[in-house]
Amino acid sequence: QYIGSSDYNWEEYPVVFISFATMAPKSAETLRHALEETIYDVAQRGGISLKPSSATLGTLFKALILALAKKNKVVILIDEYDAAILKNIENTDVANECREVLSDFFSALKDGTVD
Repeated sequence: QYIGSSDYNWEEYPVVFISFATMAPKSAETLRHALEETIYDVAQRGGISLKPSSATLGTLFKALILALAKKNKVVILIDEYDAAILKNIENTDVANECREVLSDFFSALKDGTVD
């Protein structure tokens, strides 16, 4: 009860939630498409306009994060990040291709924090 009545200044933060559990890629291309769709969906919900381009998933994800960071610090929640690989564990070619897609995608987070 105290939390709701306190005078603490609650801030809103842009949240990027990505659940790989709901993606069932049978190829690296379907994974890439699902991630691209997710990025554009998060951008739209955040009032951000990302221009479609031939950018890599990593640069597209980074553009989303940087645009959202203009509003406030960005919270990124990733669930089941390895699901695309595990769902294709019997097909090592597809699993490796999915790993490459994920590596590119997560490269946006390897750059560090955004000021």
